[in-house]
Amino acid sequence: MLLHFWNTSPKYKGLFESLKTQTSWSHYLPDIWMVSTEASAKELSDQLTDYLFDEDRLLVVELVSGYAGWLPRKAWNWIDQYWHD
Repeated sequence: MLLHFWNTSPKYKGLFESLKTQTSWSHYLPDIWMVSTEASAKELSDQLTDYLFDEDRLLVVELVSGYAGWLPRKAWNWIDQYWHD
């Protein structure tokens, strides 16, 4: 899953801790969390809404294939391990 979360305030500690309980996670970009989980995008989104405030926004996207970009080798190793076709 790919999550775009626009706020990194310490008041979201519960949300970040919840993300870290998933199978595996990576956080190489400031607003982006990559999460490997057995949950669907809807299930993960539902789990995280308990930690959000009315003005917050959250996008959870399930990625299957077709990704490219400019990231450190360690990030690509994580992607290769958890997002293989």
